[in-house]
Amino acid sequence: MSLSMSGRWLLLSTAALSLVQHSVAFHVSPGYIPPNVAHPEDIFPSVLANMAISGLANREAPTLWLNASAASWTDPVVVNWPYPAADASWIPHWEQKLNQPVTVLADSSLCSLLQVPAAAAAVKGVVMYEASASIDALQWIAATAAGVFDAVPFTASVLAANPCLKDLPVLFTVPPASTFGSDLAAYAWMIKHVLSLMKVQPSVLVGACRTWKNYTCGWDDPLGAAAIDYAIARTGIVVNLDAAEPAQAAVLKQIGDLLPRFGIVTGWMEPEDVMVDLLSTCGLVVLCGAPNLPFFAAHKPSSLQLPHHRTDTTYDESNLYVVFQSNEGDTPKNAYSFRAGNWLNPKRGTVPIAWGTAPLIAEYFPGLWEYYIDTARTTDTFFAATGGVGYTHPYVPHAHPLPTQFRIIFQLLAMRSRPDAVICVCMCMC
Repeated sequence: MSLSMSGRWLLLSTAALSLVQHSVAFHVSPGYIPPNVAHPEDIFPSVLANMAISGLANREAPTLWLNASAASWTDPVVVNWPYPAADASWIPHWEQKLNQPVTVLADSSLCSLLQVPAAAAAVKGVVMYEASASIDALQWIAATAAGVFDAVPFTASVLAANPCLKDLPVLFTVPPASTFGSDLAAYAWMIKHVLSLMKVQPSVLVGACRTWKNYTCGWDDPLGAAAIDYAIARTGIVVNLDAAEPAQAAVLKQIGDLLPRFGIVTGWMEPEDVMVDLLSTCGLVVLCGAPNLPFFAAHKPSSLQLPHHRTDTTYDESNLYVVFQSNEGDTPKNAYSFRAGNWLNPKRGTVPIAWGTAPLIAEYFPGLWEYYIDTARTTDTFFAATGGVGYTHPYVPHAHPLPTQFRIIFQLLAMRSRPDAVICVCMCMC
């Protein structure tokens, strides 16, 4: 999917969506955590490396799925919140959609993932970094650089534990923790020495949402970290910052201003209200996180037009009418979890329900949007939840005047609706 700028406003070209997905092999990794990790401190760096491989492998076509219903790397939290059984339904769906039998890898080791042909072709080398308890930013700088260099971030310990990786060239090295006096100094270094190497303007910012030092990220694993693969796939930026701490918020604002208007923020940051306020002033939209976003982003449906079940109805103004709506529609995690499993309920359709959704999900994650096109029943309708185009606060001093926001919202909705559809936008002003 290509990006284009119209004035200051980001619009996504839908030309790529007119192409039917070419046949691709479909591989599933049993999980995120490689087996037999000898040292506990190597678990998350190994998960980060696996997500980088997935992000790079899925850049051109959906081919590698990480089973997010497997064990979490932060027990007892399950990787896929709030419906752990989601992958059991997604995997057969994609087997049918891609018209390819699923190949389940022997394990979720780095070496197994690199045997997937698309992964082997996409990974050009490694980014080296130091695992540090004092400078949290090093791992996120490495993840950001991985997208720039088509590489996988490794610590020396993880690299040594996987001899199959020894022939991969080192393309970039993040300076050690001793180089920096603080995380903010490390992010300043990233802005100067990594973001300046990006060949295109980044349109994706991921909040890694990992608790550290003075920062407690309430969601922690997995909603923040699970979106890092998407940042790497789209050459985006990964940070882990507290939106309420003034010095960290200033760095977040500086980085957010580098993205185009209506660029998206996946993952998560805390506290929620302050984070959304700040990112809204940058003209960005929060879409939260979910597993396997590069896979959904790479799928190219023939159409992304929502089904429209309209009937002519005469209403009696003396009566009271009730509309049942489902919230959380602005988040890919909600769609990934089949609306917390409710979409899979055999009784769905017995009562009309309006399902909240964000038009930008169609633009960035068409494979996720298409599923609901394919499976909607005649009683399922959709509305643009929260901020219209996605999760944003339209009342803050904003990079977009409200009339411009509505113009973009209606353009996106019109592209995804039939010509005779009634378009209604609900914008949260609370």
